[in-house]
Amino acid sequence: MIIMTTENLTKVIFRRHKTSEEIMAIFPQLPGSPATNSCICYAHIGQHGTCFVNLIVKASVPLSEDEYAPLKKELEDIGYKLNIMKRITMKDHVIRHKENKAINEAVEAIHADA
Repeated sequence: MIIMTTENLTKVIFRRHKTSEEIMAIFPQLPGSPATNSCICYAHIGQHGTCFVNLIVKASVPLSEDEYAPLKKELEDIGYKLNIMKRITMKDHVIRHKENKAINEAVEAIHADA
């Protein structure tokens, strides 16, 4: 029997953009680019992308479970095990920054060896 804990899950926050009405999933613990304030996001159209945490939160509103259900199903269908939350916490920023630092150091090491 597999016991699912939040450590086995990917934290996600579902939001809707205020102007475009696009529903998106924000993964606040996953770096989206070398910029420390970016994270991975996902939408029906375009799928995976990068968003800036502070900007996307200001430009969007939270969703009810019924509103995000189709996008949640799409993510689960492609293999995500989700930990659905309502807010981005300081812990999320710390985790993302740590991951981002490790990625940037690996890239620098590759360039140094080249």
